[in-house]
Parts: sequence; structure tokens; C-alpha cells
Amino acid sequence: VGTILNELLEKNEILEVNQGKSTGGRPPKEYSYNFDFFHCLIIFPFEKDNSTYLNICVSNLGETHLYNEERKIEIINLNIIKAIILDLKEKFPKIEVVGFGNAGTNEGDLITFSDYTYLEGLNLTKELSIPVVIENDVNSAAIGFNKRKGGNENPSTVYIFFPESYPPGSALLIDNKLYKGFKNCAGEITNIRHISWNKDVYNNFETFCKNSAELIEIMSSVLNPSSFILSGNFLT
Repeated sequence: VGTILNELLEKNEILEVNQGKSTGGRPPKEYSYNFDFFHCLIIFPFEKDNSTYLNICVSNLGETHLYNEERKIEIINLNIIKAIILDLKEKFPKIEVVGFGNAGTNEGDLITFSDYTYLEGLNLTKELSIPVVIENDVNSAAIGFNKRKGGNENPSTVYIFFPESYPPGSALLIDNKLYKGFKNCAGEITNIRHISWNKDVYNNFETFCKNSAELIEIMSSVLNPSSFILSGNFLT
């Protein structure tokens, strides 16, 4: 144990904070984890008011936000992401990993499909020369919702997100665990071809309700979840 502690102290991953009270022998030392050992940059694209935005956040390992920005952009491509990383690494040199929310599917670091087509086929870790953790945007939202609500009342949930400009996506939580399926494609409900999704559907309340009800009926028959969560800017 002492060797491990010394290694962590040398790397500055833990900090010595106090000496504890002696109970007869040498006073014990107290340590705490250094949540600023390194920082994380999170980039999350989303749609609002028919425009594309990036939610950009820098966080320490204790989930304390050090920087937040909501940036409106015309397109999302590799150069835009590179510029953001370079800029924020100058301001926060402890950034060592990037989290990216992809509206689509990925296999490890490779984006296999995205609503933002300029990103398709890119291996972000290789292209950006920094470790990148990619997660589907709706999966991330479902995990966050489940964590915030505790997950006890509805352990098996289907979370459906309706963006303003693209077809909906969904995430499947079974017994409080995210189910991704083979090649991370679980929840890609746009593949249910006979239900159409476009801006006209979102602008017509009756059609939207009809399509949503049919979608819920299909997913209920297959998955039998305890609850459905419907999310989208125009629903609130």
C-alpha cells in the first residue's frame, strides 16, 4: 500500500491533506484524490431554433465545470473540432481527454454514421492526436437522466429524443444498464422505415402524435419497458 501511495504522490494524483489523530502510534496521514490531476473537454452538438450549436465544457475529474460555452456554428467538421481543442488546451493545459457526443453510431474511435456527415469515417483519436471517448448523444442523455432520477422507479426505460431538424433517436436502459446492441446500433429507430420523420411531421401536432404513438407501440411490443421518456425542445 505504501508503495502505491508513494507512486500516486509522485504523480500528483493524490494529495496529502492532514495528519490524523494518533491512537498511540505514529499519527496517520490523510490523503485525498486530486480532481485536477487532469481535465476533460466535452463537445456536444445539438440543434436549437433550426440552427446547429456546440455545447463545450471543460471539467475536472470531480465533475466541477471550469468552462462552459454554447457556440452557434454553420457546420461541424474536423477543422472546427481541432480549432476548439487547440484553443482550450492553451487555456487549460491539463486537458488530456476529449468526450464527443455523436448523433449517430461509432465503433470505438471510428464514427460510422452521423447526422453531421463531415464526421463520418473519421477516427477522432487518430485525427486529433488526443484520446477521444465517443458516445451517442441520446445514450448520454439517457444515462444522465437515469443518474439524476436514481433509476429505482423505472429500471427499464426507453428514452426517445426528437431533434428539430433530424429523425428521432432512442436509448435503451435495461435494468439500469445501457444496451447498445451489436456494433452499437441499438435504438436507431430511423431504420423503422414505414414511419416518416421530417420537419413537416414536427410542425403538424396531429401527425407527430400519430407517428410517436405508433413508434411507442412497436417498441413496447418488443422491449416491454417500465417507462418511456420523450424529450425535445418543442415538447417543453
